[in-house]
Amino acid sequence: MVGRELEFEVIGSPSPRKRPRAARVGSGIRIYADIDKVWRDLVANAARRAASDWSHPIDRPVAIEYEFRFVRPKSASRRWPCIKPDIDNLEGAVNDAITYAGIWTDDALVVDSRTRKIYAATAGALIRIWSMDGQAMASGSKRSLFDAGSA
Repeated sequence: MVGRELEFEVIGSPSPRKRPRAARVGSGIRIYADIDKVWRDLVANAARRAASDWSHPIDRPVAIEYEFRFVRPKSASRRWPCIKPDIDNLEGAVNDAITYAGIWTDDALVVDSRTRKIYAATAGALIRIWSMDGQAMASGSKRSLFDAGSA
């Protein structure tokens, strides 16, 4: 990792990005895009707080680390949560929430990622984002995350 990063924690039950569903309505088709607004808002608010002193959204290639935490059910016999939701849908929900929060211009800026699901005492997620090119993630930002002297 180069320089400093944006890191934030979300407390709450991780929710996946849901797939759009279609249904026939009369002679047409209606698309339902179901969104878990509670999880989206938890992630968006945590991301906004972590980036509260930035003046512009991230506009550089970034790497992201996701750690999704689930409370271990009493019946769980495995060390790892080999359970739904799938990792790719969890990532998608977080990326959509970060875009919704205005932290980056587009989740297409993510060029590298690492994800894991673990059991923990409290459900939630830890998200870390850093620049792949060593430059400040938001050009024109009030502070650079990647300058050695910044706080």
